[in-house]
Formats: sequence, structure tokens, C-alpha cells
Amino acid sequence: MIGFANPIAPPARVWAVERDDGSVALHGRVNFDYHFEGPPTCVHGGAIAALFDEMLGATNLLNDRGGMTGTLTIVYRRPTPLLADLDLFAEQTGVEGRKLLVRGTISHEGQVTAEANGIFITVDPDKMRSIFATNAAGADEELLDRASRCSSTRGRRRPSGQSIAASVCRRRFAIPARSRSAISGWSTSSWRNSLAGSSKTVIGPVAVTVALR
Repeated sequence: MIGFANPIAPPARVWAVERDDGSVALHGRVNFDYHFEGPPTCVHGGAIAALFDEMLGATNLLNDRGGMTGTLTIVYRRPTPLLADLDLFAEQTGVEGRKLLVRGTISHEGQVTAEANGIFITVDPDKMRSIFATNAAGADEELLDRASRCSSTRGRRRPSGQSIAASVCRRRFAIPARSRSAISGWSTSSWRNSLAGSSKTVIGPVAVTVALR
């Protein structure tokens, strides 16, 4: 659903803005192309939902907490236009135990076209590893185990100098934890710290590719 390598990923650019209270909000912009069309001239509601899911999840990570989507409630206030610049916004609104509360909006020319409220649930990294292994073992076809590739490909370099392991692990396995994740070798605090020094740092399509740098 995300990243430069996926030709159908929403072409969103997002950046983090640290606020006076220490929290981090996510801002961004997207322009949906023809393959995201639903009703004529309008963005498909499913594409909007997928983008919200990524936006809200990334916002949690920017605030040093991450989790899996529990519920995602979307209100489509008006049709969202295709081939138009849209403004994105998301913020974490609260934490209740393992529940992370977060909201977001998509706007066109100052008018909100859709808004979302999500409840995300923090999950222990060991439990996530168990889920990955179970899914891989039960798949009808060979399922790429990126968690294993994190160790097997470590040290190999791309022409740009970027580690393949870093590319795979950091893009897909920013698992919720305040400490360093055993799965990816990357922590949400490290991610947030990588944005330090700039109030408007572009962090890639749908945010999660921030860790690739």
C-alpha cells in the first residue's frame, strides 16, 4: 500500500511538525491520479480510507507510540476531487492504556472533504513476530519473510549506499515500542529524532518511508 516501489501507492508527501506542547502533528499533500478514481472525477472512498490508515498510524509513531488499527471511522463530508492538490493533517488526541486515539482530515481548498477517527492498539513486538511466523507457515504459497531477511541481508548495499536490510526492515517493521524494536532494529524514538532540527521535513510517501534515510 505504501512506498516508492509500489506503483499504486497514493502519491502523498507528508512531514512532521513539532508543536509547543511537545506532540508531533503530521501534515502533507496528495494529488490522486486516475487509477484512484471512484465516481467520475472523484477519489474512491477505499483509497481515502487506506491513506487515512497510513496517516494515522504514522502519526502515532511520530509521537513515540505505534499500534495496529483497531477501529477506523471515516466521515465522507463531500466528494474528494481527483487530480487536485489535497491537504492532509493528522494528530494524536489521547492515550488510554494500550489504546491510541488519533484523528485526521483531508481538505481541498480549505474545505474538509473527509475526516477520520482511529483507535490503534499497541502490540508487544514478540507477539507480532509470532503472528508473522504463523502467517508465513500457513500461506498457500511461499511468503517472503522480511523479518528473516533483516538479518540475512544485513550489510549488503545498494548503489546509493542504502542497506537493503534497512530498506526492507525499516519500511515494514516499525513495530510499536518505546524501546528499540527487536524486529526491525529501529525504534519510534529514533524515527522521531531523525526529524529533529526541522519543522517541515518531507518523510516520503505516506510517511512510513521516513526511516529509509
